[in-house]
Amino acid sequence: MRYLRSQFEYSLEQRELEGIDPVEDFLFASKEGSCEHFASSMVLLLRAMGIPARPVGGYTMGEWNDIGGFYTVRQRHAHAWVEVFFPRSGWIPFDPTPTAMSYGSDTELGRLFQVMWEVYEGYWFGYVYSFDNDSQGVGFRRIAETVSSLPASVTFYLLSPGFWLLIIPVLFIALLGRRRLIRRIRSYNCWIPDWYLSWEAGIAESRAEWETPREYHQRLLDLEIVRQEHAGLLAGLAELVDQSSFSLYPDRDKIKVSAAALISQISIEKSTSTIHSPDQNR
Repeated sequence: MRYLRSQFEYSLEQRELEGIDPVEDFLFASKEGSCEHFASSMVLLLRAMGIPARPVGGYTMGEWNDIGGFYTVRQRHAHAWVEVFFPRSGWIPFDPTPTAMSYGSDTELGRLFQVMWEVYEGYWFGYVYSFDNDSQGVGFRRIAETVSSLPASVTFYLLSPGFWLLIIPVLFIALLGRRRLIRRIRSYNCWIPDWYLSWEAGIAESRAEWETPREYHQRLLDLEIVRQEHAGLLAGLAELVDQSSFSLYPDRDKIKVSAAALISQISIEKSTSTIHSPDQNR
């Protein structure tokens, strides 16, 4: 672990590699990479020495909000590390990634804006968006408690007219953007690739709003709309949907081609319209 931390550098820049294993490139060529590169390399080196090890993905602790009394965990706090097995202790975590620079504003006023905005977001989702009487009552009490416990420097900013001249337009723009985001989230198809929507549109038995592709596929199998021997093809199709929607750097063109190959092999027993593959909708 000391070797990786001292001889390699942390970087989020992605190198374009063709036919080269990313871990091999990290260890012997670039010597810089993300936490995934550090974790994968440490696991590879430990396993090469016969030591049981496994990569782990999750999130770091996040940023502590002094005013709200909570941690803020963002997408940028996603992290990968290593667990090493010791016979008497079990799996012990190790982090080979060099200590990264802290995120956030460099100025006191900028940090104050960030902290206050996080508190506002918490109140918005907890006591406005849910919008029931109990949560609203708790919310108003907590707002009063928070304001009364603010440090003098924070109170100075809150009582300043200039602060509100800046914050009100920001809140207005944020609320407008939040409404648009909520409308998008409420659209249950917002994360489904177009090629999958085109495929399922050709099946007489439509997917329910609450169903994921995997649940939908299971229902197609249960109803014998798709033969049981094609269950593996449906599982592969669901995996491609996940890759297209949730992978950090999805190759959507490659995924689309792979999906077309799977769809061409899936036989639909009960259908009232033509089944289209992704390539037919380009």
